[in-house]
Amino acid sequence: MKRTLAIALILGLAACGDKGKIDATAAEAVTPQAITKPAAVPAEPAKSDADQDLERRVSRAILAGKLHGIDVEAAGGTVTLFGTTTTAKDRERAVGIAAKVEGVKSVESRLQVVTGS
Repeated sequence: MKRTLAIALILGLAACGDKGKIDATAAEAVTPQAITKPAAVPAEPAKSDADQDLERRVSRAILAGKLHGIDVEAAGGTVTLFGTTTTAKDRERAVGIAAKVEGVKSVESRLQVVTGS
């Protein structure tokens, strides 16, 4: 029994022996390929310092008016308000506060009134 097992083991190891040469096409198949980066997505144009400053001033004024959850964007003196308020009165108050900030030419409100929650 031991002899049969030893012969089977020797034949198994012999079958797994070195094949000698490596096929060139097989070597090419496992050669790592360079990964190309996807094309760059054009970034949004940078905001001017004046627009960034106007956004900060309007945001501060709205926070000073104790209104929260309102985001501000500014471009060329036009201010856009985004977010939510709890009442229509607060929405109008936010627009009024923004309009009074120096440098604001117009205010676009995209504020939503959300009650409850």
